[in-house]
Amino acid sequence: MTNNHVSRSQLVDLLNELNGILMVHTIGDLMEYLQDQDISPPRFMALQILEHHPGITITTLAQQLKLTLGSASQLIDRLENDGLVIRQEASNDRRIRRIILLEKGKNILSAVRNMTSVKLDQQLSTVPNEDIQSLYTAITNVLPYLIKDVK
Repeated sequence: MTNNHVSRSQLVDLLNELNGILMVHTIGDLMEYLQDQDISPPRFMALQILEHHPGITITTLAQQLKLTLGSASQLIDRLENDGLVIRQEASNDRRIRRIILLEKGKNILSAVRNMTSVKLDQQLSTVPNEDIQSLYTAITNVLPYLIKDVK
């Protein structure tokens, strides 16, 4: 394998390895923070989905989380009771309730991002600047192709 010809599967393997390394260095702090906030992993995932898909329905959230509608509804009940989300009637159909992420929920996601940013910065502190620049350029070029699936 030369650096001029890398297959997608090789890139996938490399990205999985990178993701694993980054997770090892952040997961402990993440789990501790979420536990302090009384946020389970499924609740955290729901907050992340709501951040990227504001106003989705419980049905759509259940599908994305691979939960039953009843489980997703209970999850939203708890998030709503904790002041992290609200249910709003759709303006065009009162039978439809959309889930909206509130400021308190956004703050939790922001705190997690800040925490992981500090860890990532520490990890990258030993990488030579020219490699940082190359990685930045590569990610900047690839990100638009990936982000369309998230939004």
